Amino acid sequence: EQAIEHGYPSLWLAHHKALALRQMGELDTAIGIWTSLTVHSIKGFSDQVHSCLEEAKQQQIIDSAAVAAQNGNLEFAIEALAQALVHNPDHQRLNAALADYLRQRRSGDLEQSDPYQVAQHMDQLDINHAFLMEIRNQLKNADHSG
Repeated sequence: EQAIEHGYPSLWLAHHKALALRQMGELDTAIGIWTSLTVHSIKGFSDQVHSCLEEAKQQQIIDSAAVAAQNGNLEFAIEALAQALVHNPDHQRLNAALADYLRQRRSGDLEQSDPYQVAQHMDQLDINHAFLMEIRNQLKNADHSG
């Protein structure tokens, strides 16, 4: 921070500042820095910035879903994660978070209510269903706007 304030502008310093802010839980500020850095096209640097930006955005969605679930709005958490998975279907942490909230909805938040293997299969079916419903909604919206 002091190096930047004293006139030593460096893209790498800004990137490392964003990494530190992410570690401290200040995702909004880190995302803002990474977003401003995406205008640069530098081999090696740009890929790292884009990767960190996308990961931070996904973490922000997971955190938002966790807050919603803690406040009793499990359906909002599930919907937000399903929408995020449409854009990033292979994201493991989004998948795991969605599976957890779907299991909570199904079992009333009692871990021992379902045998482990059945719960995993049901999670995958629910994830697939949520994913397909979100795709269907997006296609329906695209048909109405196009």
